[in-house]
Amino acid sequence: MKRIAISLLSFSLLISAALSSSAWAANAVAQPCKKVGLTSRSGSLSLICAKSGSKLAWKKVTKTALPASATTTTPAPASAPVPAPSVSTTPVQEVTKTSDQIQIVALSWSFSFIYTMDDKSTKKSPILYLPQGKVIHLTLTNTADTSHGFWIPGLSLDKEAVPGEAAKFDFTAEKIGTFPGLCNIVCGRGHSGMSFTAQVLSPTEFTKTINALN
Repeated sequence: MKRIAISLLSFSLLISAALSSSAWAANAVAQPCKKVGLTSRSGSLSLICAKSGSKLAWKKVTKTALPASATTTTPAPASAPVPAPSVSTTPVQEVTKTSDQIQIVALSWSFSFIYTMDDKSTKKSPILYLPQGKVIHLTLTNTADTSHGFWIPGLSLDKEAVPGEAAKFDFTAEKIGTFPGLCNIVCGRGHSGMSFTAQVLSPTEFTKTINALN
């Protein structure tokens, strides 16, 4: 019984001290203190010594009032570097150009083809030879006294040859093969026989074929 009485007395003293401490803490708010940053805690109430005007006084501790040393700041994660814009360096594919020239001469009643090559040599042929995939410079002239049509259906090439005029244009043949051509304008008594052949060759075969012409 004596021990129980002593324990009860000790517990009462602790409660009294706690209440007294809490009461002090509650009453100490705004009371003078000695050094900035000093803290005092009683139960759930914490105080900190901070400047109040030109004096030092106790203040209730809040999250924003905690000293910098008591606050742990988690650094923001470094952001991933933004990749630079990708610039393509792939050159644009273009059709190969050549200085080869072909003059198409409309006669009564046939076509003749004159080739002027890179080396300035001139060749002549009744067949129209074209290099695949190369831009070729064509000049269409007419020595007759009537208009003729220069038409190659398989190559989608259709031009009118007007007497005394020269029509200049560039053309690229996309597919290798042999294609029939004809005059598609009624031009007189020999119109029905005014046909020719166009052959599209690889660039290498084209050069060999033209060089072999007289």
